[in-house]
Amino acid sequence: MAGESFRFGPFLVDRHGYRATRDGKIVPLTPKLLDLLLHLIDHAGDLVTKEALLDALWPGANVTDNALAQAVSELRDALGDEPKSPQFIKTVARRGYRFIARVEPVDVQPSTGASPASSPGARDTSSLEAYRAVTEGSLRLESLDVGELPRAIADFERAVTIDPRYALAFAGLASAELALYETTRSDNQPQAAMLTNAVGHARHAVALDQSLAEAHATLALVLVSTAETVEAASAARRAVSIEPSNWRHLFRLGHATWGDERLRAGASMLAIYPDFAFTYFQMAMVHVARGHLRDAETVLRQGAAVQDRQIGRGGRFPALGLHWLLGLVRLRLDDVDEALVEFDREASLAEPHRLYGREYAMYAQQGRGAALLAGNRPDEALMAFQRALDFYPDHAQLHIGLALAAAKTGDGPKSDQAFAAAERVLDLLKSTRPLEADVVRAALLVARHSLSEAVATLDTLLVKAPPGFAGWALPVEPLLAQLHTQEGFKGVLSRLAGRAA
Repeated sequence: MAGESFRFGPFLVDRHGYRATRDGKIVPLTPKLLDLLLHLIDHAGDLVTKEALLDALWPGANVTDNALAQAVSELRDALGDEPKSPQFIKTVARRGYRFIARVEPVDVQPSTGASPASSPGARDTSSLEAYRAVTEGSLRLESLDVGELPRAIADFERAVTIDPRYALAFAGLASAELALYETTRSDNQPQAAMLTNAVGHARHAVALDQSLAEAHATLALVLVSTAETVEAASAARRAVSIEPSNWRHLFRLGHATWGDERLRAGASMLAIYPDFAFTYFQMAMVHVARGHLRDAETVLRQGAAVQDRQIGRGGRFPALGLHWLLGLVRLRLDDVDEALVEFDREASLAEPHRLYGREYAMYAQQGRGAALLAGNRPDEALMAFQRALDFYPDHAQLHIGLALAAAKTGDGPKSDQAFAAAERVLDLLKSTRPLEADVVRAALLVARHSLSEAVATLDTLLVKAPPGFAGWALPVEPLLAQLHTQEGFKGVLSRLAGRAA
């Protein structure tokens, strides 16, 4: 019974919206419990063995029957079901479970002037075809597969063509466009037009339905990428006020805010969905900006374990980047060997088809090159930077790293050539990514031993940057390592930590 929406008893389950409601109110279920409920409903009336449920919910993981029994117990509590006289979930002794309630698919029929919000099956549209297009687009988007993003955009575009007042479809379109933009965010000239489209569609979703939390949350997400952080935070708070138990909105609140508010949002989000690895990265960013590297390491190790488990079993929302950031933290703590282990681990996971895969494949090699330089292995560092340039041939920091490695090997002409390449890229970044340009300029100044000027450049960056996480990685940036001996840099780091309060 793998339909889109269905009703049993007083409950409505929306597969696309990934939620269950009772009398219009969200039932607070974790993603794991929702997956359990969906699997049972899909096999309503049939015996579902314990083994089948374990394979469906924890594929490839070493999980005991006790975990399954606990999940069933929690689901029953949320539904108000009694094990001794069940209305919904019946235990079949020593074998498994059976969903015994009558399940009715909810078909969305064209309405005759009624508001979409009054439709129990799809509150935002009266068109089943548009609803299905959004469902298909959402599934493609949640795979975080770069190759699926253009198809997701096409699905959402089809939905808004069918129903131009479908707010959820415009929010989905904005999210898909943002994801495609994100594949270019580390390019010297990102796809600004795609980001502009995403902002416009998110704003339109809000205009169509002010009560749609997903619209506000999506607007928050895209505004972060345009550095409109104050409005982004306001939009995210609005989404959470509408649906306070929705983990997606809490994640976006964390993404849009900074400092303690981000940490609180992350903790609330992980209490609902502890297997969402991106949140661990978000929280670690705050600790890094504050200079609390041990705290960052603790969070990153937790998140890296979640990330590896996700990728290993093909879980939803596979994350990247945690091993890379952990490697930078270990390198800043002078543990070259462990830093190399973490960078190599990131490189093994950052497959090009994953969202951020190309970016972190490059970062892993860049980090490896920096660690090898710190370990006085310049020949190997040179090769690492060259491998990184295969992913981003015009990346300024890579050219600086290459220049430093070439100089240590005694290849002066290659070093000069790499520095010149970095200078050329810097001229472009001043117009396309000005904050990144300041970091590059500071790194070039450090490489040329103009440390005081580098400190002044970074201080100016933090003064002019909008509220939020700009410059958060300065404490662990390898190209700035020499600045840690400078008294002025302590002031920069203090300013950065103050922004992350």
